[in-house]
Amino acid sequence: MKDTVSEMIKVLKEKGHEITADWTTRASERNYGGGNAEQSEKFSQEELEAILRADIFIHLSDLGGKGKYVDLGIALAGNKIRGIPREIYVVGKTANESQYYFNQAIITIATERPVTALEMIVGGL
Repeated sequence: MKDTVSEMIKVLKEKGHEITADWTTRASERNYGGGNAEQSEKFSQEELEAILRADIFIHLSDLGGKGKYVDLGIALAGNKIRGIPREIYVVGKTANESQYYFNQAIITIATERPVTALEMIVGGL
């Protein structure tokens, strides 16, 4: 999953887009049970704020991850309450793992290669 996300971030940055959150740069630092409460709290605040600043939120449905459903919930709540992020995408081969994938705010893109969905999301890149 980290490699796919890193590739997507690289493509977006090359095309001049700003990334509000990049967990891939500190994935190895995450140690929730290892006495890292302060760092985990800091990361949670930074990522919460980053999601609520984003114009577009992309959720990868087929790849693993512990916090991705929390992140999706934050994006949906932000959209409902503040209208930000304005667009919320669920990208992947399967998009039926959660009741929230069927929320009216969600735009689903069925694909086995998430990087290819970027053209549909941000136009001609």
